[in-house]
Amino acid sequence: LPPGSRVALFTIIAVVAVVFVLLVLATARSAYTDWLWFDQLGFVSVFAKILVLRVWLFLSALIFLGAFLGVNLWLAHRLSSTGPLPLPIETRRMVEVGVVVAMALVTVIASLLFATAAARHWELFLKLMNAVPFGVQDPLFGKDVSFYVFTLPVVSYVQSWLMGATIATLVLVGLVYFFNLGLRGASLPAPLPVMRHIAVLGALLLVLIALNHVLDIYNLNFSTRGAAFGAGYADVHARLPALRLLTAIAAIGAVLFIVSIFAGGQR
Repeated sequence: LPPGSRVALFTIIAVVAVVFVLLVLATARSAYTDWLWFDQLGFVSVFAKILVLRVWLFLSALIFLGAFLGVNLWLAHRLSSTGPLPLPIETRRMVEVGVVVAMALVTVIASLLFATAAARHWELFLKLMNAVPFGVQDPLFGKDVSFYVFTLPVVSYVQSWLMGATIATLVLVGLVYFFNLGLRGASLPAPLPVMRHIAVLGALLLVLIALNHVLDIYNLNFSTRGAAFGAGYADVHARLPALRLLTAIAAIGAVLFIVSIFAGGQR
């Protein structure tokens, strides 16, 4: 690497490392304060369970999103770097290093943000881990009430988290393609491998949208549109069929999206 690129790379790595250490120290200080408080109350075991769950959620989300986003950004960079940049060699090297460093930095920051958000919702997962059946079924779908108290909130949060991660990945992948292909003077339509990559991410987003409609179906039991709380006549006879139709449309759209791009090329 050129000397200037090395300095910039080491500087960014050092800044990220310092920020990470500061975040760890701040989290450790907060955890230690909570541990002292729980210890005084005689509930250290409760705090330990909460802490282990929060760490597990953080690491799981961090590793998952880091791998998912990192692989997609690497693939986007590889697919859009097929030709040489029309720049001097020194400038070309600096641009290539800058793009790689920027992708790595964005992956780390995004993974930390999403992992922190997941860890903050530990209570939902702790409730699910200790779920027990209520022995009472809802009259609309025949689900035990415990499903709405424990399972549905967790599935809803996971769906929204995955959708946010997918949208963020789509946007960042699009930026990588736009930057790399734009520098190389590529014109539309984009190369077929690029279209296929975006199609797969788009299909994943449609699947998550379909799942969101399924969750909306179960949330009809919490409707406040009628005269009383719960699913009313309009919810059962109008919104329920509409949501089922939207679910089918999103699922079929995801399948057609993949089939069209892989079987029909760019048409």
